[in-house]
This record gives sequence, structure tokens and C-alpha cells, in this order.
Amino acid sequence: MATQKQFIVNEDGEKTAVILPIEEYHELLEVVKERLHAHWNGKAEHRPNRYTAIIRQDGDWWIGWIEEVPAVICQEATRENLLESLRVTLDEMLELYREEALVDAGKDYVKEPIVV
Repeated sequence: MATQKQFIVNEDGEKTAVILPIEEYHELLEVVKERLHAHWNGKAEHRPNRYTAIIRQDGDWWIGWIEEVPAVICQEATRENLLESLRVTLDEMLELYREEALVDAGKDYVKEPIVV
């Protein structure tokens, strides 16, 4: 069965939008959801799952920070403990940023996922 796509064009004849049958729209929506889920590896919608830990040993201590969120800085006695502290601290920092963003947004806002 051929789809009945219709295009909306501007005054120059350039396609600016498409009208799809509702079934095809729902199929595309499911594909997008599956890809987002796969991209975010099952994590919460608003949280990408890849960050870069910069770590180094300094004497008896391991120190590190998150390259993309430099406010996350930790120090531990072992490399393994440092990586876990960075994960926990990053998660807590992101949650704090989310809470602050919602407070700053007030009552009339819309959330939109952005994939980089």
C-alpha cells in the first residue's frame, strides 16, 4: 500500500512540511523513541549516558573531574573509588541542575529532549 504523503510548500515551491497518514506517523514516532532509548542506553530521558572523566594520580591520591561538567571534582585513595565518586557526584550535580532549571522556569514551560 503506497503512502499518501502530501507536502506543504512555501512561495518559492520549497517543501516546508509533510502530511502523513496517522499510521505512518505513529510508526515513525516509535522508531524515534526506540533510537532515543538505544542512544541513552535505558537511562532517564533527560540524561545522556556518556561523559569523560579526567583522572590522575597525585602521590597516594587519585583526583579527577568530569570534562563536560567541571564542577564535578573528586579525590579518592583508589582509582576505582574515584570513578565511583565521580559517577555519584555527577548524577547528584545533574539532578541539582535539573531541579534549579525547573524552579527558574516557573509554571509555564515545555520540556524538549535534545540529542547531540
